[in-house]
Amino acid sequence: MRAMVAASKHVSFDELCSGLGCKDVYHPRTPSCLASVWDMNQRSMKGCIQLFASVYALQLILHRRKINREYLKHHAKNYARTVLAGNLASTFSVIFCCTSRRLLGGFYRYTVLFLPTMLSAFAVVLERREKKEIYLCSLITMTVEYVIRHLARTGRLQLTKLRMCASFMLLNTAAMYLMRCNSIEMLSGINYWPFIPPRVEKRSCKRREDSDQTDCKTSVCNHSGSCWRHVFQEATKYLLLGMAVQMLRVLLPQFRRVVVHPAEQLQNLCVLKNFSLAMFFGSYVGIYHAVVCLLSQLRGQDSEVHAVPAGFLAGSAFWFYPKLTTLLMVGTTVFQQLTKRGQALGVVPRSDFLMNCIFAFFLGAMFHCRIVDQEICHPVFVSMMNAISGGRDEECRAVYLRLRDNYQKR
Repeated sequence: MRAMVAASKHVSFDELCSGLGCKDVYHPRTPSCLASVWDMNQRSMKGCIQLFASVYALQLILHRRKINREYLKHHAKNYARTVLAGNLASTFSVIFCCTSRRLLGGFYRYTVLFLPTMLSAFAVVLERREKKEIYLCSLITMTVEYVIRHLARTGRLQLTKLRMCASFMLLNTAAMYLMRCNSIEMLSGINYWPFIPPRVEKRSCKRREDSDQTDCKTSVCNHSGSCWRHVFQEATKYLLLGMAVQMLRVLLPQFRRVVVHPAEQLQNLCVLKNFSLAMFFGSYVGIYHAVVCLLSQLRGQDSEVHAVPAGFLAGSAFWFYPKLTTLLMVGTTVFQQLTKRGQALGVVPRSDFLMNCIFAFFLGAMFHCRIVDQEICHPVFVSMMNAISGGRDEECRAVYLRLRDNYQKR
């Protein structure tokens, strides 16, 4: 671990790590490596059960209309697979850490955290392909965000609200157009961006059962009823969704205070900044549908090209919620849609092994950054790793900080 501190001091890794054992770096609570593996397994299992129980419970609430006996059985099986994958990844990380030190005879820069975490991350093979896709998209987003924040911290990149808004508008244009052009098969599974634009519906005619006459669709838009009513309904739906998500993000970390002092916490909740996500989602969806309907009425038909101006103008809603994570999410969505199109055309290989390798690499890199440079890591990743490892990553972080402070005092 001290090797990670030495990079800026130009001191050899072997000199800094001399005399340190596994218990000094990986498992300070347990002197034995075998006891450490068992301790990690128990703590990780408890953390994974608690973490993924809330995630899968939320999925049940969102898909409550599909709930039946078969759905619950399938849901329970997926929950068990996710818990087992997280537990095996955490347990094998300790095994690979201790084994690499014994085989190599010491600690080195990338064998301390990166390599063991990357190897243990192959436990993701237990997950379904759809879940692995969303995991990989999330990791790519958080890794790119870390790199951008690192460049901004060193002064090599300036993050301004105007630049991020312009970038979001351009990326959102590409994302909306690709999702509208892609087939239903390409859009199947789990999509990374929460809003999926409706596809273009061709005019269709149906023959009446009681006569030879046919009824043809006269509306040029892909919805029924008034356009203004449709825009208002969709905007309101996503406005309420953004409000619910923002409230959960604010209230869940302070759940005990909400129970003890509900009036005080609800008063703190009614702040304008807590409605920024709702304003973003509501205006984003409303502007998109309004532009698509307007162009369809003017041209007399719906088209995939309408997603270009609609996506560009809807991207201006980013001004209400100028977060780097939101910008990178839509960028990752473009990457996801391009990958699906490439797989459909046979240009990009549809390989589970390749996906597992990419996932393992990004997880190893992010966990390394989480320990040595937590300040600019995404807080969601920090919380996830803390829950899955049962708090072991916090112990590694504490060891790293102690070694760094001791070296700086020399």
